[in-house]
Amino acid sequence: MPKSKSRERGSILPIAALLAQRSRYATLWFGLFPAWWWSIIRPQTGSVPRTIYKDSNGGLSITSGFRVGLGEDTHRLGSPKPRSTGLLRLGGIDVPHDRSLIGHSDADVLLHAVTDALLGAAALPDIGQLFPNTDEANRDRDSAEMLTAAKVKVADAGYTVVNLDCVITAERPKLADYKDAICHRIASILQVNPHQIGLKVKTGEQVGPVGREEAIEARCVVLLSKHP
Repeated sequence: MPKSKSRERGSILPIAALLAQRSRYATLWFGLFPAWWWSIIRPQTGSVPRTIYKDSNGGLSITSGFRVGLGEDTHRLGSPKPRSTGLLRLGGIDVPHDRSLIGHSDADVLLHAVTDALLGAAALPDIGQLFPNTDEANRDRDSAEMLTAAKVKVADAGYTVVNLDCVITAERPKLADYKDAICHRIASILQVNPHQIGLKVKTGEQVGPVGREEAIEARCVVLLSKHP
């Protein structure tokens, strides 16, 4: 009696799955039997990799179409800048404070972390390469401009933003009351829904440079999706 297709798939799937877990075999397997591979995997998993790249050695690299990026930044705190009028630029908004962040640009530590996360997810040059602190054009530059430029580069590379998750670590000022405003500002810059922006604010618990109010830190994780 001839074997059913479901039995054939059931017996072959463990081998195919094992090969898929070993990158050096997966490239060969997929390269030799592309149509047959999909005929086995699709009925079993309900999904398949969406993007296939050819690497520098001529092999095939399979990706899901999603990319994750991590950005982080630290800026020292100092005396208020002459033009700051007692405001701290953070997350694209001005927060009342008796000190300012020090940097070549406006030193918006959170937008710098978000910018690097976006660029890193798309494997693009980082913020320091695109906007070097040796360029006078970047002196006191609005970090929202940098994030906008990064967004355009990411879109040109074929990606859209799925969501961001951010953390600001600052002993002072207390930022809980500004979370919504910051999320809405970042969403406006990236042209996404504010619900796609997550933000947590922490203190340094009086430990380290943040705890001693010498600096403010920010981190961001971003998820991008490849355009269909």
